[in-house]
Amino acid sequence: AYIYQTNKDMTTGSVELENVKKRCLEYAVSLYKKEKLSLAKAAEIAELNLEQFISELKKRNIKIETDL
Repeated sequence: AYIYQTNKDMTTGSVELENVKKRCLEYAVSLYKKEKLSLAKAAEIAELNLEQFISELKKRNIKIETDL
């Protein structure tokens, strides 16, 4: 048995998923800027690895705090 979806169904789901991912990223960045989340936790919420999240912060000219 095969199950097929129309392209419209797949596109709608894909667009909705992208919107959710964007909102998660914006939320994580916002909380990180307010110092409510660590860098690692914010990256986790954004569903990005640490390197990707740092890159996103750099694009936005957001200072990256490190505990070295």
